[in-house]
Amino acid sequence: MSTNVKQNEVVTCNDCFAEFVLPKLKRTVLKDLVYKFYFHCPDCEYEYVSYYTNQKIRRDINRQQKRWAKYQKVQTEEAGRKLLAQINMEDRLIKKDMDALFEKMEKELV
Repeated sequence: MSTNVKQNEVVTCNDCFAEFVLPKLKRTVLKDLVYKFYFHCPDCEYEYVSYYTNQKIRRDINRQQKRWAKYQKVQTEEAGRKLLAQINMEDRLIKKDMDALFEKMEKELV
């Protein structure tokens, strides 16, 4: 299954090769308030983990949403450029944190 798949998109299971519409992600709370977001293949029940978040990542995502809202209301081009640069930098940091958490959690759960 490829990454960057959107809700309600038809996907193919890597395990049983059944095609299905991507369901709404389920959330499970793990130790240390780490949230696991995942879904199952409806035919073979193979579990696909989409991502994990911890408190820091959730806080950073919340702040990022506020930056985007602020960006929508920005008045000057210069202020918009500065804010967009900050948003892009923060996106990269959040992705780096999420990738590191994904690796850590996958190693711990194996």
